[in-house]
Amino acid sequence: MNCTIRRFVARLVTLAVVFGLLLTLSACRDSDDATGEQTTSDFSLVPATTNVTLTEGDGDGVTVPLTLVRNDDYSGEVTLELRGETDADTTNLTADFSPQVLSDNDSDSSLRLELAIADAPILPQTRHFYLIADDNGNRHQLPLTIEVTPVQRPDVYLLAGQSNMIGFSGDGTKQAGPGQADEPHDRILQLNVTENSEANFPNALAYTALSNNVAGDAPYLVRAEDPLHVPLDTAIGSKSLQYIGLGLSFAKAALPNTTQDIILVPAAWSGSSFCASPDGPFGNWNALDGDNSALGNTLLYERALTRTDIALEQSGGILRGILWHQGESDANGACAPLYQSNLEALMTALRSNIRADARG
Repeated sequence: MNCTIRRFVARLVTLAVVFGLLLTLSACRDSDDATGEQTTSDFSLVPATTNVTLTEGDGDGVTVPLTLVRNDDYSGEVTLELRGETDADTTNLTADFSPQVLSDNDSDSSLRLELAIADAPILPQTRHFYLIADDNGNRHQLPLTIEVTPVQRPDVYLLAGQSNMIGFSGDGTKQAGPGQADEPHDRILQLNVTENSEANFPNALAYTALSNNVAGDAPYLVRAEDPLHVPLDTAIGSKSLQYIGLGLSFAKAALPNTTQDIILVPAAWSGSSFCASPDGPFGNWNALDGDNSALGNTLLYERALTRTDIALEQSGGILRGILWHQGESDANGACAPLYQSNLEALMTALRSNIRADARG
């Protein structure tokens, strides 16, 4: 019995010694706390603020002054770093220290932050970072929070293609009453375009003329209402035609993912194609003139450019996407094999030649 007790006591003593050693080793390392801060006895980094508000697309950005406080005559070289908690925190963010390396007795630096405009709209968000000062042995790390405000510019979408984009749901299918599926929304606008007709587009010059593309008796931008490809009737303040397309439904689905207004740019034409066809409209969707006799002209591409440029100029908005719904009129032996290359050329040309928005 006595031997058992002695062995038990010996084990307790051993555990106590090991535990004491662990405590001693822990005290020798930089200390951490629950916020993610690490400290060292040699130096500490002191930012003017640890909570920054940054607006997407603001070219001036935000500058945070930083001071490195050196303790007990410490004069080592210290490198500064900003590290996101996740990869998402650093998306589209530029962070520059001036200077990044503090040598000898230097103590002053600054951190400049700038957030580029994302491809897709973003919502207000909080991003989490660590400010780090490190001398390759000791580290002071403290949390930095950035509150992100989305860019204050409308989201612009081009609607292009043929009849399925325009919408031929049939007369009487529009349900635009209060609470119904096709009810207009105050945050969804459209370019108030002229109706597709030979009277409005009698020749090639008309496809890029302002007066032929925008209805003259109403503002350029109006609340979007189906059908999108006909102008607002100012006499009744709405549209009498009773069919719908996909544009308004798309915009409503996009609203929860943006804080900004949405602007739709209708530019489709029923029966249109890349292919030259005596049964279709005078204009075609080719981005380039070529020597293939099976392909038509570039007039609908040029009209889409014109209309999108007008919407961007009038709104100061950002082109967020191009919706394309077309293909039936090119489903023939001569043009179907060329469809992929024609569509790729069209999208490349639109992306390259639509006027630069706030993203450049």
